Amino acid sequence: MCRPLFMKKTTVFITALVFSIFFGFSQQPVDSLYSKLSKCTSDSCKARLNNLLINELFYIDVDKADALAEKLNKNVKESDDLNYSEAQLNYGSMFLRKEKFNKAFEIFNKLQANSLSRNDKLGVAKAKYGLMRYYIEKNELTTAIEIGFEALREFEKLQDYYYTAATYGKIGAINYKLKNSEKAADYFKKSLEVSIKHGSKNNIAYAYNNLGNIYSSSTKMYDIALEYYRRALNIRKELNHVREIAPILSNMGIIYSDKKEYNKAEQYYKESLELNLKYGKKRSICICYTNIGNVYFEQNDSKKADFYYREALKYLDDDFQIKELLYYNLGEVNLKLGNLEDALKYNDTCMTIKDSLYSREAIKSLNEMQVKYETEKTQLELEKKDLESKNKQVMIYAALGGCILLLGLAFFIFRGLRQKQKDNTALEQMNSIIIEKSKIVEEQHKDITDSIKYAERIQTAILPPDKLWKEILPQSFVYYRPKDILSGDFYWIEETATHLYIAAADCTGHGVPGALVSIVNYNLLNKAVLEKGLTDPAQILDQVNEWLTQALHQSYNEASVRDGMDVSLCAIHKKTKVMQFAGAFNSGYMVKEGLIIEMPADKKPVGAFIEDNITSFTSKEYQLNGNETIYLFSDGYADQFGGPKGKKFKYKNLQKLILESQPLEFEAQKEKAKQTFLDWKGGYEQTDDVLLIGFKFA
Repeated sequence: MCRPLFMKKTTVFITALVFSIFFGFSQQPVDSLYSKLSKCTSDSCKARLNNLLINELFYIDVDKADALAEKLNKNVKESDDLNYSEAQLNYGSMFLRKEKFNKAFEIFNKLQANSLSRNDKLGVAKAKYGLMRYYIEKNELTTAIEIGFEALREFEKLQDYYYTAATYGKIGAINYKLKNSEKAADYFKKSLEVSIKHGSKNNIAYAYNNLGNIYSSSTKMYDIALEYYRRALNIRKELNHVREIAPILSNMGIIYSDKKEYNKAEQYYKESLELNLKYGKKRSICICYTNIGNVYFEQNDSKKADFYYREALKYLDDDFQIKELLYYNLGEVNLKLGNLEDALKYNDTCMTIKDSLYSREAIKSLNEMQVKYETEKTQLELEKKDLESKNKQVMIYAALGGCILLLGLAFFIFRGLRQKQKDNTALEQMNSIIIEKSKIVEEQHKDITDSIKYAERIQTAILPPDKLWKEILPQSFVYYRPKDILSGDFYWIEETATHLYIAAADCTGHGVPGALVSIVNYNLLNKAVLEKGLTDPAQILDQVNEWLTQALHQSYNEASVRDGMDVSLCAIHKKTKVMQFAGAFNSGYMVKEGLIIEMPADKKPVGAFIEDNITSFTSKEYQLNGNETIYLFSDGYADQFGGPKGKKFKYKNLQKLILESQPLEFEAQKEKAKQTFLDWKGGYEQTDDVLLIGFKFA
């Protein structure tokens, strides 16, 4: 028998693959855009706002969006590079929606040719992005992903973060169609990371929806999947993107179907179907009818299942993925009904489609292109590091050259008694060379400093934004003070449907080495919670321990590499308010009824294996009632030298500071911690990175 595409054999997820249009600006309400448009005086301003309107109207009133796209195509000038390429992309997208593929192909090709002639690299990239979507519609996925990677390289070079995220999303969707679920998840996460960092809500919602599909279909982590769907749904409702709500409802229905909550599943499917019928989305209508049929099939009501599958046939388009699944379902249900001739016919059709879509050559070619792209990207990063290394060598040589020149200068001065005129001329020449060399050294130093500051922006972007932190934990503060520009300390917060996680971590070293290890550990904590679904802090640290060892190629018997992490980690069950704590060398404090209770940590780090006998981390439980205040920290605060005798601050003084701060609001506590640290440090150099977190879970 022909086997289906998804883990749930008869279920179809809506990936929002075909109809999404991306535009490189923040989303704005339609009324606001019309108001701004009425005040525009220049053609460029009008074109820009009309492009924004097309993007927003697509999700609200597609007819108005199409009419505006046609109008803008006639009015925008080719010399207006940014607006012209965006208008052409929107114009071609209009024909894709209407399934006039040849016209769309013609528009994207023309845009590419015009952009090449004007050396407009952004226009070329957008044309390739449009062509990628065209080939996706035509199910020519190998060509689609090849052009997609070409577009991605250009968007990354141009630092166009919106389209970089959008292209990551499309490449993820192609992988998803071809059952490369793990690879698809990687690209959806890359899209999400770039989108969150640069504030693109449309792309964030797109990534959340598709990650929900991955977690539901491939890993069956239904709670995480539902959380992703809810996040996507909330964003679509906030933006009033009514046309994008239906796919999310349908996907949520699939989870309830998998959980055998069939009444709830049917309710979500029918809500989705109603919206899709309203907006005439044939592909989505077909999917909804198919999934409703699945509900009845699972409940052994073959007649109703067959009815809904045949309704789905009326809206079937050229999407091979949907065709394969629908014909598979029809074959199964007709087999149950005893219609053997129809069952055989549908199964033969299913097999033909499957052979066409999933040929080994196509998947092999797809994977080769992805490996090529990732290899090229790695090579560029290695070349960049090599250039930085050469820059350091230039600095050293320049400094040595300066010393030699100074010695030569002294020699000429010594001989100046007899050759004054001659040596004066030589002196002027030497001074000129020294000035030139000094400029080179100064420029090299500036380049290195700029690179480190750029790395700081990357590290800062990875840390939880203050706004997100306060949304999750309103009663809290974070005092974070790196020793150098970059830091080995980091703070982490994550929330799932059932749990809240908070951590304070101190990675090996500080500066650049510490920052590199901190980024690795930050991502591993996310992976343990969001991908593995772990909730016990000890199990999370055990898993990070294992991954970190693998990532840094450490072994239990090697003491030469000791890249590890000291960390204190809390996991709070939001409903029961039971908090579990686990630590690696980092204890925590709980203040309750005016007393400090130490939450002890295991006396070993995460990673940095030195002994053969490796033991698991341990968790301890604490029942919260809303009156406790929790403090997590690294060792930087207590180890700071200062005071009148130049001694360490120590943990005893830190406990005293925490108790004295209890009557204060959290922002005032943070200010007190900051001022106390600075007063103690005085004129002494900061010893280490400093991190102190305080919070209350009510």
